[in-house]
Amino acid sequence: MKGFVFTLDALLATTIAIVILIATYTMIPKGQEDYFLDDYKTKIANDILIVLDKSNTLETNDETLIQNSLTSILPNNYGARLNVYVYECATHDCDNFVLSSKVAPYVITVNRSMPEKDSVLAKRSFLSFENNRIKYYSLAELRVWLV
Repeated sequence: MKGFVFTLDALLATTIAIVILIATYTMIPKGQEDYFLDDYKTKIANDILIVLDKSNTLETNDETLIQNSLTSILPNNYGARLNVYVYECATHDCDNFVLSSKVAPYVITVNRSMPEKDSVLAKRSFLSFENNRIKYYSLAELRVWLV
């Protein structure tokens, strides 16, 4: 009977040790996740849109100028896709807007290798003026990801 108890005790100790090791190995990767990475990417995307807006680069609707500015502002280890939708006044008083027929929506991509699941999206709207009147209302959507 003593041998049976010692065998049972050893078997129980081995089982507990294996459960502890498995629990430890499954918890190690969770401790190394960066929970703030998406917040940081969102901050970068918003900052880039603010810089493009405050420098009046977006207002020009010049795709080449915007792409050059975006490429120079974007950190080297990031990729981005900028979608810009341009709306124009539907009435004389600009009470509402319709998608512009003069300026087509455009897409600018920098560093194409895009993992869709790891990207974040930032949006910013801006106005274009001509003769102190609103000419266009535009919406910029910037998707950013790590390369």
